[in-house]
Amino acid sequence: MSKSVHPYKSRLRVTSTLAIPADDAFGEALNIGEVINIKPPANNVADSKRTHLQSPNKAHEFAAGLSDAGEATINLNMTTDQLASAHAIEGLFRIWMAVIPDMPAINDGTKIVWAGFLRGNPVGMDTEGDKVTHDMTIRASGKAVVVKGKTGQKFRNIAADASYDGGFAIAGCAANSVVAAVVGWNATTKEWRIFNAGTRTDADDNTPCFETTLSEANKIKKAAGFTESLTGWQLGVWVNTPDS
Repeated sequence: MSKSVHPYKSRLRVTSTLAIPADDAFGEALNIGEVINIKPPANNVADSKRTHLQSPNKAHEFAAGLSDAGEATINLNMTTDQLASAHAIEGLFRIWMAVIPDMPAINDGTKIVWAGFLRGNPVGMDTEGDKVTHDMTIRASGKAVVVKGKTGQKFRNIAADASYDGGFAIAGCAANSVVAAVVGWNATTKEWRIFNAGTRTDADDNTPCFETTLSEANKIKKAAGFTESLTGWQLGVWVNTPDS
């Protein structure tokens, strides 16, 4: 039998503030209602031409360049409340999330997550049409990340304004859990970052949940792509529990 997923019950969500949501609250991000179509951003990797006069077989050579997630496009039935809410965040960075309902609970579904700002918000009124339409264009900044859905998946907020260079712990993160993705917000630089983290494995105790040691902090920095100090960053993680 095919394992394809029907789009019914898919959702578009957006954070309501410029901050990492509280524990288990990412699923409570503002739900954009009456969505007809969601086309999330897609990472497109540029090619970088590396041909030289001695290129083998008289053929062009290329390397992978930077990626650009482009734009997300959303088509909706217009409602006055929804339109007002959308206008209020035009040009403001938020975390956006398209949820695919491939798990029993909607918050456990696979998520496509990206940082971006609403750049277009047109309304359509046509005498030949039977409803007022509303379209949204969201410019992605950075990479769009897929967080695979798991039953019992939790979102954990790592305390804000802490210095993470010395390590940190995640409350309620059991041994042998897996961190699926990391999201970060810097209130000073107004910068969002989202990263796939993958399985967290500690060689000593197989506990992948960032205990309060320098080595664990360095692990998240390496996995998440941070090269500078983590001081000033607010971080959150999606955690898959051992029994999920």
